[in-house]
Amino acid sequence: MFCSNCGTKNNDDAVFCVACGTKLIQVNPAAQQPSTPNIPANEAKPTEKAKMVINKKLIIALVAIWAVLITALVIGYKLTHTIHLDKYLSVEFNGYDGYGKANGTFDYESFVKDYSGKLKLKDSSIEGYGIIRPEFLVTDAISGNFDTATELSNDDEVTWKWDVNTKVLNACNYKFKYKDKTYKVSDLEVVPKDDPFEYISVDFYGASPSGTATVTIKDGSKYEFQPSWFNIDKSSELKEGDTVTVTLGISVEECIEYFNFCPSQTSKEYTVSGLATYLESVDMISEEDMQALIQQGQDAAFSSMPAEDNSLHKCTPKTSTYVGNYFAISKFHDGDLHNAIYMVYKNTLDYTYQKSTTQLTYYQVVRFDNLLKDSDGVVNIDTSNYKKMSNTFEPNCPGHYWIHLNGFPTIADFESLVVSPNVENYTYTKNLTEE
Repeated sequence: MFCSNCGTKNNDDAVFCVACGTKLIQVNPAAQQPSTPNIPANEAKPTEKAKMVINKKLIIALVAIWAVLITALVIGYKLTHTIHLDKYLSVEFNGYDGYGKANGTFDYESFVKDYSGKLKLKDSSIEGYGIIRPEFLVTDAISGNFDTATELSNDDEVTWKWDVNTKVLNACNYKFKYKDKTYKVSDLEVVPKDDPFEYISVDFYGASPSGTATVTIKDGSKYEFQPSWFNIDKSSELKEGDTVTVTLGISVEECIEYFNFCPSQTSKEYTVSGLATYLESVDMISEEDMQALIQQGQDAAFSSMPAEDNSLHKCTPKTSTYVGNYFAISKFHDGDLHNAIYMVYKNTLDYTYQKSTTQLTYYQVVRFDNLLKDSDGVVNIDTSNYKKMSNTFEPNCPGHYWIHLNGFPTIADFESLVVSPNVENYTYTKNLTEE
């Protein structure tokens, strides 16, 4: 019996082929042989097509490998087309502890060298597109700074903040990676510290709101400072309670070089104090001071009356009576006169002309300027600082052309000639016993 699979001859009673193990088909010789059709010798008998066996595990493995390859290609592309801006940023700290500086520098030259001819922009609306090379447009779109860059001390923390034009970067064929980063300050030189303001005083003079400020070097200062090395931001037109800032006028480096110390501060605020103040009301004048003013003014008013005796006429002063005052306060304090009290006196004199005597009455006004109260609340009035108001007129009497009086015919004349023209600049309070 021959094997139908490999053609090996086997014993007639064999069940399996001794060569390939295929089960043998037993043929019964007695059985009727089926008729065999006449098939031409050159025509092969068609055989049944073998069924394909699909290995699912193999397919899954192939798909996984393909996905890994695709991912690797994508990652590789992104890695080669991603620009990390930090790569081009260098940070350094220099100076002295307490006055250090942080410097961040972007290496534009290296950036342009690395990406010249590689960068492309996809947005034609970008200014300079098609005219300026893309790498230069990109560098113009990149900048940054530290949140705090000066007056730094060792171990301080400062943050570099990127400032980029996202429109330009997003239009580029590369992806840009950047993130604000915090740095710890280090390597600042440490030198002894001292406070230069411990060796000066700021002194205030004058009266509010027109006070002045000056810097004085204290006696026994261990440094040879000069007052001119300290700058006052406002040294005049000061009022009580104002603040002024005094700044050291030499640099930290000069201070270290000349005096071998680093200033613990380079500016300091001072509150204006100790100024006198201008009186704002006649009520602030004590009775004693008021009597002194009245007396001084009366003497001045009386002495202003003419006293003549000749063949033509005769003037005989009689009395000078205080009738009240006007108190004036400057509205702007931008001139020399900040306040004033106008003391009003009624003068009388006898005028004789050709043996006819007429009693003349008119008003003389004596002004005391800039009445002050010191920082302790004490009113100090200089009664010698006065001015007789000048206004010359001829009285209405016989022979009037021979006499000229310095004063005002009436109080109304004083108001029209002195008070009314100045009401825009001064506030007047009238305190009269007669009108």
